[in-house]
Amino acid sequence: MRKSWAFPFLVLALACSSGGDDEDRLERPAPEVSGDNYCAELAKVACYNMFQCCTGAQIESYLGVTISTDERSCRRDVELLCEQRSAVYEYAVEQGTVSLSVEQAQSCLDSLLAPEEQCFAFLAEAPWSGCSASPFEGQVSSGGDCLYTFECANGFCGPDRKCQALPQLGEECPTGVCASSLFCNPTTGLCTPRKDRDDDCQYSSECEAGLFCNFTPDGATCEPLRNVGQECSSDAQCESGFCVPGLCDDGSECFQDSDCPGICETSGTACRRSSDCPGLCQVSAESCSTRWECPELYQLCDNGSCVISQESCIDHEDCPEFLEICANEACLGGCQSRPVCGESLAVVDYCSDAVDFMLR
Repeated sequence: MRKSWAFPFLVLALACSSGGDDEDRLERPAPEVSGDNYCAELAKVACYNMFQCCTGAQIESYLGVTISTDERSCRRDVELLCEQRSAVYEYAVEQGTVSLSVEQAQSCLDSLLAPEEQCFAFLAEAPWSGCSASPFEGQVSSGGDCLYTFECANGFCGPDRKCQALPQLGEECPTGVCASSLFCNPTTGLCTPRKDRDDDCQYSSECEAGLFCNFTPDGATCEPLRNVGQECSSDAQCESGFCVPGLCDDGSECFQDSDCPGICETSGTACRRSSDCPGLCQVSAESCSTRWECPELYQLCDNGSCVISQESCIDHEDCPEFLEICANEACLGGCQSRPVCGESLAVVDYCSDAVDFMLR
């Protein structure tokens, strides 16, 4: 069982309602978590968010029923639901196998609380992104008795009901998880050191933190994540987690030239390879390493693909609208404006985004 905030997050979804009359609204809470009031403080935050930012239709959608309540009743119900769902954690706290991290719980509730008179924000990440860690911390050392993984200070609760440490270097990893700085090698089934910059790789999960596995015609190696403005071909290559795609002439997004449609030389219809045409496609996905490997009518080998052009050029400005790239004095179709890493910004909704996060 993985550590999770799932039980309090579920009750937040159940708290959403139609808002009620303004005179029924309570003041914006200032949660103060202690060892025995966690559910009460969570209920204050949950109900404030829901009554400020959710619609009646949303609560009906989440619950599948029509309800009517005020914020005070909401607090009572959510606190009770929280206590029901956290009973196993509370039992573990009483047994001394788990402790509530007041600091983590306080930080999470503070970040989940919607700003006054605001339900949306344009941010790089949700303020509650730090709530992925459980506020309950396991106290049982390796070899100690356990019923649940969340009771273990490190590792997991094994089938013998003993806390087990995560596999170390050279040890088998049947669950696919290893200790820090190691990865589970799918070929050997053993924990292996993560790979450094310029080391050969097959998956990004093999590389050290801050690196990704970059595939090129010459092979695949671990490389540093790219900064904003640097070229990319997928989100996984960017430190921001967001690669801004280029555009094909038809308006579709692209990360490389072969993502864009060409034009059949005889019919003028869109194509991505010659097999789509009665004749030849002017931008082909035929693979190549040199121009001599391409069929006779294909003019150039560009980025591993055979392409054809009947337009001569000196630079990009000499090319017609469809054929945007000038290479080796020939106009080539393809992905306009190379994709680059961009800032990752999105609208954060304190109702629907929060509820979706809570229910995952």
